[in-house]
Amino acid sequence: MTFQQRLAELEAVIAQLKAENNKAAEALAANRTPPQLVQENAKLRRLLAAARSRLHSITHAPEGAVFVSKDDLRIIRACLHPDRAQNPEARHRYEAAFKAFNALPIRAV
Repeated sequence: MTFQQRLAELEAVIAQLKAENNKAAEALAANRTPPQLVQENAKLRRLLAAARSRLHSITHAPEGAVFVSKDDLRIIRACLHPDRAQNPEARHRYEAAFKAFNALPIRAV
């Protein structure tokens, strides 16, 4: 076998391996999930987890519990917080109101 023949055989093997590699790469790319779907899937999983959490807080709430949106609950608590008081007399009233409100069976949904 001459050098030229051996070289031709090796080049044929290299070409065949490249073709197989390209086919494998195409098959792998075809099986990959597009990035947009991965992001949408992650977003939907977060929404599902939040919905499950809300459902759990509703189904496991104490009897007589009042349901308020998270934003409304945050606003009410901020308004009643003792740090908003302008003078010491008002601060005691704010503290009493804040403690009484937080003691109520209120659940954020």
